[in-house]
Amino acid sequence: MARIKVMKKNVTLFAQADFPQLSKHIIKLMDYVQHIATACLILILLSWGISSFKQPINDEQFQYLQGFATQSLYSNSRESANYLLNQAQMSQTEVNQFQYFKWLRVHHREQQRIHFQKSVEVE
Repeated sequence: MARIKVMKKNVTLFAQADFPQLSKHIIKLMDYVQHIATACLILILLSWGISSFKQPINDEQFQYLQGFATQSLYSNSRESANYLLNQAQMSQTEVNQFQYFKWLRVHHREQQRIHFQKSVEVE
């Protein structure tokens, strides 16, 4: 008989539980966990990106850079390529990806400028 009373008491406690309030707390907790997971993912991607910029360039990129150090068509690209190669030789380090991409940006702008000048001269 006492066992039945305890079971009835447990059932009534369960029936009186505030499930909408409990679900709000669970949703808040899940949102908090999602925000933490997203922040961790962003930090991981940023650290990976920053570390990959510090890696040295590969052989194909180095040959491309050396080729532009000796060409005569793009003077700004040639000067910046020579500067990068001289700095790497003087400090006895390799050219990293960040420096290479900066050089590529200079080269691309110079290519666009010369292409635009040629098209204006033709007209």
